[in-house]
Amino acid sequence: MADVERISVQQAHAKTKANQALLVCAYEDEAKCRMLNLDGSISFTSLQEKGFTNVKVLKGGVEAWKAAGYAMN
Repeated sequence: MADVERISVQQAHAKTKANQALLVCAYEDEAKCRMLNLDGSISFTSLQEKGFTNVKVLKGGVEAWKAAGYAMN
């Protein structure tokens, strides 16, 4: 896997509020992504392979985002 840069929930939220980021729910692990076999699921690596260059992994994932009280829409 390519180098993984992690971003905190607070950093990600600030970037979305400033229109500096678009959050996409993707799996860090390609194997887990395939194992779950979810429609429309994508992995961190797949995003990079499709040409996205500014891809980061959210520390704590979706659970941390929800625990911080941020919207899931």
